[in-house]
Formats: sequence, structure tokens, C-alpha cells
Amino acid sequence: MTTTSFLAPVNSTDVYRGMTSKFRITVTQAGAAYDLTGATLYFTVKSDIASTSNKLQKKTGDGITTVGDARNGQADLLLSASDTQTLDCGSYEYDVVVEKAGERFLVIGPATLAVKQSVTRF
Repeated sequence: MTTTSFLAPVNSTDVYRGMTSKFRITVTQAGAAYDLTGATLYFTVKSDIASTSNKLQKKTGDGITTVGDARNGQADLLLSASDTQTLDCGSYEYDVVVEKAGERFLVIGPATLAVKQSVTRF
């Protein structure tokens, strides 16, 4: 299973603290859209890969929604302003996992999420 598009570039992604960010996840398998019907996607952020506690986690129904027909393999990830406000500026590790029918697949990552400070602050 692979992903064809996500937080571009996939190996490093920037978000701004206190700002909303939205990303499209496209999951494919053998070059075809992966059917996300009945699947749960997880986006997990940790301070480092060895950490046992999450800094942020979104999943299907809580920040991740499928786009149109779940069979098209696409979902949107929404990081709200309140989600990013809780993160200190700096680098974090993230990944995206698909869980379906008792199986789990790593589709993105581990990769780096850079939280930056914007000029405008709320």
C-alpha cells in the first residue's frame, strides 16, 4: 500500500502554530485507489519517534473525513487552529496509518512536521 499525495513534500511538512491547516490524503494500492470503506485513518504526531505519548492524534470521524465515495481512496485531514495552538514551535515526527478489517498499514512516514510561528498571533 502506498500514498500518492499528502503533505507535500511527504518527508517534511510545515504548519503554523494557531492556524488551521487542511491536507488531502490519497491512498493507493498497486497504483489503484484503495477502498477506505470501513477503514479508520490515524494521523499521529509525537515529539520524537521513541515517545510513548502523542502530542496530537486525528482519526476518521475526528479531524479526518473521506472525500466523496470512500472507494476513491481519498480523505481530508483538518488540523484546527486549536490543534496547532497546543504545539510548541519546533520539529515533531508524524505518520499516517490505515486500519481496516483488523489489519494496520503504515501509509505515510515516519516524517517530520515542522511547527512554525506566524507573524500574526491570536
